Amino acid sequence: MKKKVIIAVVLLIAAALGFSLTSKPSVEVIKLESKLYKKTFVEEGKIKSVDSIDVYSKINAKALKVLVKEGVEVSKGDKIIELDTKELKNSVDALKGQLKSVEGQEKAAFKSPLESEINGKKLEIEQIEKDIKEAKDDFDKNQTIYNNGGISKEEFETIKNNLAKLENNLLQQKEALALLEERTKPTVGDKEHYEGLKESLRAEIKNLEEKINSSHIKSPITGVVSKIYAKKGENLNTVSPVFKVYSKDGYEIETYILTDKAIDVELGDDVDIIQERSDHKETFTGVITYIAPAAEEMVSSLGLKEQKVKVLVVPDEKQGIVLRPGYEVDLVFKLVEEEGIVIPKISIYDEDKIIKLNEEGMFEEIVVTKISSNETEYLVTGEGLEGINIVYKPEDVSLNSNKKYKADFKN
Repeated sequence: MKKKVIIAVVLLIAAALGFSLTSKPSVEVIKLESKLYKKTFVEEGKIKSVDSIDVYSKINAKALKVLVKEGVEVSKGDKIIELDTKELKNSVDALKGQLKSVEGQEKAAFKSPLESEINGKKLEIEQIEKDIKEAKDDFDKNQTIYNNGGISKEEFETIKNNLAKLENNLLQQKEALALLEERTKPTVGDKEHYEGLKESLRAEIKNLEEKINSSHIKSPITGVVSKIYAKKGENLNTVSPVFKVYSKDGYEIETYILTDKAIDVELGDDVDIIQERSDHKETFTGVITYIAPAAEEMVSSLGLKEQKVKVLVVPDEKQGIVLRPGYEVDLVFKLVEEEGIVIPKISIYDEDKIIKLNEEGMFEEIVVTKISSNETEYLVTGEGLEGINIVYKPEDVSLNSNKKYKADFKN
């Protein structure tokens, strides 16, 4: 009986040992798939009662028409003031004329001679070469006659000079042909000169055309025009407001953001508005309608002095947001929203490396390129990243391990 028990125990130990030798240890992995990457920052905002927005002209121009009256309700994007862009259009036409002139000068400078002109010069050279051959034959023949006293020295000198003139003429015509052919090869300096002129004129034209596209000053929001400062025929500038508009609902959200973040936001940017309810949070959308031109010195909750910029956000219409003065909300500013490969920061080691678990259960090191980062993730690029499994926490494994692992996918 004891012998049977001992044999059973031995068999159990052997089975357990065999299982431990053949089973693979597991490692926590994640599968890389393309998804929406977001880089945002959150600031606290406070709802304020009726406020208004001063709207400015983007260009210096004369007010051609004032299209609405004070007290009129307008929608976002409605035209309020039409500007006179005649002078800008005239300037564009003048610059286009200059550009055309420069292009003409360039063509003239690099103009290739007519093929017939070159061919004519070549025929002329061929004829001179024939004349030279005949003149040489005549010279050789008369030189013998001259040596025998058959012709005078003056007659012989005339024949000799005729040959010299023909040879000199041949040299000149060959030089003329070379100059004609050289005209087809513009110098690098000349080409860069004309390219620079054209590029400068095109940039000026583009700048003016962008200003012409701003010929209508529009309402940035849906609301009521409370004040029109501009008058028909008045010269407007970019530093004085031309009209004031306030939200129909009469509320907006005020916040202050650090200067380094303010650089990345612009008028018209969409913003998520998060409002706390008793048992959940509601998310709404809004748009930036004002960014202060200068920062203000403020004191943080920790007593530190900070430079912050005032920003106003108006909620979009037809939402369930409760707009009451003094209510606080969170504003989510969106800096980047891009589809791509996103990797948790914890899954990257040594600055730019990840560990792939291949189909054989072995580790492979892969280098990635970081594009952007938020608080928890990196947006990266690299070859063959889509669909691979990577170790979630590289610090927990050894890259040099010869063991084979099985994937334990992170929930």
